[in-house]
Amino acid sequence: MTPPISYIPSNVEFNLHKTKPSYFKRIKLFQTINDLKGDYFECGFGGGTSAKLLIQGITQGMLTKRDVCVADSFEGFPELSEYDKTTEESKKRNAKKGSLFAPLQPALDLKKHFKKYLNINIFKGFFEDTLHKYKGTIAILFLDCDLYISYKISLEALYDKVCPGGIILFHEYKDKVFPGATVAIDNFFKNKNIEIEKNGKMYYVIKP
Repeated sequence: MTPPISYIPSNVEFNLHKTKPSYFKRIKLFQTINDLKGDYFECGFGGGTSAKLLIQGITQGMLTKRDVCVADSFEGFPELSEYDKTTEESKKRNAKKGSLFAPLQPALDLKKHFKKYLNINIFKGFFEDTLHKYKGTIAILFLDCDLYISYKISLEALYDKVCPGGIILFHEYKDKVFPGATVAIDNFFKNKNIEIEKNGKMYYVIKP
Protein backbone atom coordinates (compact mmCIF):
# COMPACT_ATOMS: atom_id res chain seq x y z
CA MET A 1 0.00 0.00 0.00
CA THR A 2 1.29 3.45 -0.91
CA PRO A 3 1.99 5.54 2.20
CA PRO A 4 0.13 8.83 2.64
CA ILE A 5 1.81 11.64 0.75
CA SER A 6 0.77 14.23 3.33
CA TYR A 7 4.23 13.66 4.81
CA ILE A 8 5.73 15.34 1.78
CA PRO A 9 5.81 19.16 2.12
CA SER A 10 3.21 21.04 0.11
CA ASN A 11 5.89 23.09 -1.61
CA VAL A 12 6.68 20.10 -3.83
CA GLU A 13 3.18 19.40 -5.09
CA PHE A 14 2.90 18.37 -8.73
CA ASN A 15 -0.36 20.06 -9.62
CA LEU A 16 0.46 21.79 -12.89
CA HIS A 17 -1.20 25.01 -11.73
CA LYS A 18 0.49 25.10 -8.32
CA THR A 19 3.94 23.59 -8.49
CA LYS A 20 7.13 25.53 -9.11
CA PRO A 21 7.94 25.34 -12.83
CA SER A 22 11.43 24.04 -12.07
CA TYR A 23 10.01 21.10 -10.06
CA PHE A 24 7.52 20.26 -12.78
CA LYS A 25 10.22 20.34 -15.48
CA ARG A 26 12.39 18.05 -13.39
CA ILE A 27 9.59 15.50 -13.07
CA LYS A 28 8.86 15.71 -16.80
CA LEU A 29 12.54 15.04 -17.48
CA PHE A 30 12.56 12.02 -15.19
CA GLN A 31 9.41 10.71 -16.89
CA THR A 32 11.30 10.38 -20.17
CA ILE A 33 13.18 7.41 -18.71
CA ASN A 34 10.32 5.71 -16.85
CA ASP A 35 11.03 2.54 -18.83
CA LEU A 36 14.68 2.49 -17.77
CA LYS A 37 15.71 0.24 -14.90
CA GLY A 38 18.01 1.56 -12.19
CA ASP A 39 18.15 3.46 -8.94
CA TYR A 40 17.79 7.12 -8.06
CA PHE A 41 21.02 8.30 -6.45
CA GLU A 42 21.34 11.74 -4.88
CA CYS A 43 24.62 13.28 -3.73
CA GLY A 44 23.81 16.07 -1.29
CA PHE A 45 20.63 15.34 0.67
CA GLY A 46 20.47 18.71 2.44
CA GLY A 47 16.95 19.28 3.71
CA GLY A 48 15.60 16.44 1.58
CA THR A 49 13.40 18.44 -0.79
CA SER A 50 14.69 16.76 -3.96
CA ALA A 51 14.43 13.24 -2.56
CA LYS A 52 10.91 13.98 -1.38
CA LEU A 53 10.04 15.36 -4.81
CA LEU A 54 11.17 12.10 -6.42
CA ILE A 55 9.32 9.99 -3.86
CA GLN A 56 6.12 11.97 -4.29
CA GLY A 57 6.39 11.43 -8.02
CA ILE A 58 6.60 7.69 -7.38
CA THR A 59 3.74 7.60 -4.89
CA GLN A 60 1.51 9.56 -7.28
CA GLY A 61 2.25 7.15 -10.10
CA MET A 62 4.06 9.73 -12.24
CA LEU A 63 7.46 8.09 -11.95
CA THR A 64 8.73 4.52 -12.01
CA LYS A 65 9.25 2.94 -8.62
CA ARG A 66 12.98 2.87 -7.89
CA ASP A 67 15.31 2.28 -5.00
CA VAL A 68 16.36 5.62 -3.57
CA CYS A 69 19.93 6.29 -2.43
CA VAL A 70 20.99 9.49 -0.70
CA ALA A 71 24.55 10.46 0.18
CA ASP A 72 25.65 13.29 2.42
CA SER A 73 28.35 13.88 5.00
CA PHE A 74 25.67 15.15 7.41
CA GLU A 75 28.59 17.15 8.82
CA GLY A 76 28.59 20.10 6.42
CA PHE A 77 31.15 20.93 3.74
CA PRO A 78 34.58 19.33 3.43
CA GLU A 79 37.55 21.63 2.88
CA LEU A 80 36.94 24.06 0.01
CA SER A 81 39.33 24.26 -2.95
CA GLU A 82 40.64 27.31 -4.77
CA TYR A 83 38.03 26.66 -7.49
CA ASP A 84 35.23 27.34 -5.02
CA LYS A 85 36.32 30.94 -4.35
CA THR A 86 36.82 32.50 -7.77
CA THR A 87 33.71 34.71 -8.10
CA GLU A 88 32.44 37.72 -6.18
CA GLU A 89 29.32 35.74 -5.33
CA SER A 90 31.32 32.90 -3.82
CA LYS A 91 33.48 35.32 -1.83
CA LYS A 92 30.38 36.99 -0.41
CA ARG A 93 28.96 33.58 0.53
CA ASN A 94 32.23 32.86 2.34
CA ALA A 95 31.50 29.15 2.78
CA LYS A 96 33.85 27.19 5.03
CA LYS A 97 34.45 23.64 6.16
CA GLY A 98 31.34 22.61 8.07
CA SER A 99 29.05 25.10 6.28
CA LEU A 100 25.55 24.02 5.24
CA PHE A 101 25.38 21.34 7.89
CA ALA A 102 22.40 19.05 7.27
CA PRO A 103 21.21 16.84 10.15
CA LEU A 104 20.84 13.12 9.60
CA GLN A 105 17.43 12.76 11.25
CA PRO A 106 15.27 13.93 8.30
CA ALA A 107 16.87 11.25 6.12
CA LEU A 108 16.24 8.62 8.77
CA ASP A 109 12.64 9.78 9.11
CA LEU A 110 12.12 9.50 5.35
CA LYS A 111 13.58 5.99 5.32
CA LYS A 112 11.37 4.92 8.23
CA HIS A 113 8.19 6.44 6.80
CA PHE A 114 8.48 4.65 3.46
CA LYS A 115 10.20 1.44 4.58
CA LYS A 116 7.26 -0.79 3.58
CA TYR A 117 7.00 0.78 0.13
CA LEU A 118 10.48 1.88 -0.98
CA ASN A 119 14.05 0.87 -0.35
CA ILE A 120 15.82 4.02 0.82
CA ASN A 121 19.55 3.70 1.41
CA ILE A 122 21.57 6.33 3.25
CA PHE A 123 25.30 6.77 2.63
CA LYS A 124 26.52 8.83 5.57
CA GLY A 125 29.99 10.32 5.42
CA PHE A 126 32.23 12.24 3.08
CA PHE A 127 32.00 10.97 -0.47
CA GLU A 128 35.53 9.61 -0.71
CA ASP A 129 34.65 7.26 2.16
CA THR A 130 31.19 6.16 1.07
CA LEU A 131 30.39 6.29 -2.65
CA HIS A 132 32.60 3.34 -3.57
CA LYS A 133 30.37 1.16 -1.39
CA TYR A 134 27.46 1.52 -3.82
CA LYS A 135 27.27 -1.57 -6.06
CA GLY A 136 24.05 -0.97 -7.99
CA THR A 137 23.00 0.57 -11.30
CA ILE A 138 21.80 4.17 -11.51
CA ALA A 139 19.06 5.51 -13.80
CA ILE A 140 18.98 9.01 -12.28
CA LEU A 141 22.03 10.60 -10.67
CA PHE A 142 21.27 13.96 -9.08
CA LEU A 143 24.30 15.95 -7.95
CA ASP A 144 23.54 18.75 -5.49
CA CYS A 145 26.82 18.90 -3.64
CA ASP A 146 28.02 22.47 -4.28
CA LEU A 147 31.80 22.11 -4.23
CA TYR A 148 34.53 21.21 -6.71
CA ILE A 149 35.84 18.23 -4.77
CA SER A 150 32.35 16.88 -4.07
CA TYR A 151 31.38 16.98 -7.75
CA LYS A 152 34.73 15.55 -8.82
CA ILE A 153 34.51 12.58 -6.44
CA SER A 154 30.83 11.96 -7.24
CA LEU A 155 31.39 11.83 -10.99
CA GLU A 156 34.52 9.69 -10.72
CA ALA A 157 32.83 7.23 -8.37
CA LEU A 158 29.36 7.00 -9.94
CA TYR A 159 29.47 7.91 -13.63
CA ASP A 160 30.32 4.38 -14.73
CA LYS A 161 27.41 3.06 -12.66
CA VAL A 162 24.87 5.15 -14.59
CA CYS A 163 23.19 2.99 -17.21
CA PRO A 164 23.10 4.01 -20.89
CA GLY A 165 20.25 6.47 -21.35
CA GLY A 166 20.40 7.48 -17.69
CA ILE A 167 20.19 11.08 -16.55
CA ILE A 168 22.85 12.98 -14.63
CA LEU A 169 21.38 16.22 -13.29
CA PHE A 170 23.50 19.05 -11.87
CA HIS A 171 22.13 21.51 -9.34
CA GLU A 172 25.06 23.97 -9.39
CA TYR A 173 26.27 24.00 -12.98
CA LYS A 174 26.97 27.63 -14.00
CA ASP A 175 26.08 28.76 -10.46
CA LYS A 176 28.28 31.73 -9.58
CA VAL A 177 27.90 31.10 -5.86
CA PHE A 178 29.51 27.67 -6.26
CA PRO A 179 31.88 28.03 -9.25
CA GLY A 180 33.89 24.93 -8.38
CA ALA A 181 30.99 22.73 -9.44
CA THR A 182 31.17 24.02 -13.01
CA VAL A 183 34.93 23.48 -13.15
CA ALA A 184 34.59 19.88 -11.98
CA ILE A 185 31.79 19.12 -14.44
CA ASP A 186 33.53 20.72 -17.41
CA ASN A 187 36.80 18.94 -16.61
CA PHE A 188 35.08 15.58 -16.31
CA PHE A 189 33.12 15.83 -19.57
CA LYS A 190 35.60 17.75 -21.75
CA ASN A 191 36.78 14.64 -23.63
CA LYS A 192 33.54 12.69 -23.58
CA ASN A 193 31.70 14.40 -26.47
CA ILE A 194 28.50 14.63 -24.42
CA GLU A 195 26.23 17.66 -24.69
CA ILE A 196 25.26 19.38 -21.45
CA GLU A 197 21.61 20.38 -21.81
CA LYS A 198 19.37 22.70 -19.79
CA ASN A 199 16.24 21.78 -17.86
CA GLY A 200 14.65 24.78 -16.18
CA LYS A 201 17.33 26.31 -13.98
CA MET A 202 19.45 23.16 -13.99
CA TYR A 203 21.62 21.31 -16.48
CA TYR A 204 21.92 17.62 -17.26
CA VAL A 205 23.51 15.04 -19.51
CA ILE A 206 22.22 11.77 -20.91
CA LYS A 207 24.69 8.92 -20.47
CA PRO A 208 25.49 7.42 -23.90
